[in-house]
Amino acid sequence: MQNNQLIQPDSEQKNIVYLLLTEGVTKILSLLAFVFMARGLSQQSYGVIALAFSLGSLFFIFFNFGLDYHLIRDIRYFLKINNHVAFRELASTIATLKSWSLPVFLGIFTLIFLIMRWNWTYFPVMALIFLCFYIMSVIQLVLFFFRAFEKMKYEFFIRILQSALLLSAAFLFGYSYKNILLLAGAYLVVTVTILLGVLVFFIKKFKFIPRVSRWINGREIILVGKTKYLFFAGIATSIFSGVDLLIISKIRSIEEVAIYKNAVMITLALFMIPTTIIQGFYPKLIQHKVELTEFFRKVKKILTRIIPLGAFVALVLFVLGHYLILMFFGNNYIASVPLFRISLISFIFATINHVFGYGMIAIGKYKEYFIIVFIVSIVSVLLNIILVSIMGLMGGIITMNVSHFLLIILPLIYLYFLFMNDKRKKYLKTL
Repeated sequence: MQNNQLIQPDSEQKNIVYLLLTEGVTKILSLLAFVFMARGLSQQSYGVIALAFSLGSLFFIFFNFGLDYHLIRDIRYFLKINNHVAFRELASTIATLKSWSLPVFLGIFTLIFLIMRWNWTYFPVMALIFLCFYIMSVIQLVLFFFRAFEKMKYEFFIRILQSALLLSAAFLFGYSYKNILLLAGAYLVVTVTILLGVLVFFIKKFKFIPRVSRWINGREIILVGKTKYLFFAGIATSIFSGVDLLIISKIRSIEEVAIYKNAVMITLALFMIPTTIIQGFYPKLIQHKVELTEFFRKVKKILTRIIPLGAFVALVLFVLGHYLILMFFGNNYIASVPLFRISLISFIFATINHVFGYGMIAIGKYKEYFIIVFIVSIVSVLLNIILVSIMGLMGGIITMNVSHFLLIILPLIYLYFLFMNDKRKKYLKTL
């Protein structure tokens, strides 16, 4: 904790570049991994893997109880008041929460598997991938400690190494040997290895080992209490972003899960563009949480940069959509082309709603953000059930677009009234 080189933050521009490189390279490597799996595995085996990853992604957001970005807020506050003891207690509290929550989430996974009545031959593969995502969530929390110090370069090297190893596993067991159980096992081995390396790096940099308590105590309850709305928002976000594949697997077939997965994979990978840009600005947005005029000025600045970029990328990919799907996934997935092109609308919407969402979290509007995401998740579930039943896979794409549009409109309405109220208060003070 006394390491001056660690505490000294990098520049905003440098951190954004590191985050862009991190998200860009990892998304490309992840895409290549799925390309190998799509071309090497049968459509049914690939559908099982796609379903397993969908379920893991569904849980990933709320594996960390909404602590991710609240963690940055707390750490920066502790550094400001030079409270190193509180910093260590925070790390130990998180270690305890993560250790004791694992069996709970594994129980929930098993319950979902029973409710969905999936084929039991899928269980080992899906359980290993689910556990893999849980370990990734632990890695993410550790990396967010470094984000709080605005040192994104550490995350860059760690995540690139992890993605490269996962790509190697996908090539070996998804393309060459074509065994999804070995593939899932290899993914788990890679993530456990990376986690051990990250923990050693954490201990070396911060000069202490987080303690895991024998029982959940008051500190853990208080911490989760602070972030309960972020946790609930994470659950809601997971629902509207991952429920489509689960509904398709139930209403349609496992083969159509594979087609849909390939249709939205590139679009979802593109979400790293607005995510990375706003994450680079996030520590600075926190600084403006009191002075809302400066906060809204910063939000406007980000939007003017990100919207034209998003529209340009979507247009280029719409034109190249046919060639991209065939080049990556082969002729067996030509049905994914029109779905992919329509899904690009949600990417344009995401470039805007990411800014509003992260902005609300930065100024501490956790409860309001949860309410918005909860409304969207309910709409998403209902629309998916109705439209997938009527329109097939295109119904899932339309629901995806509608959900991301609502994530623009609802936060925009809230932030507008917040801005006008702040402006009115300042005017009254001048009287």
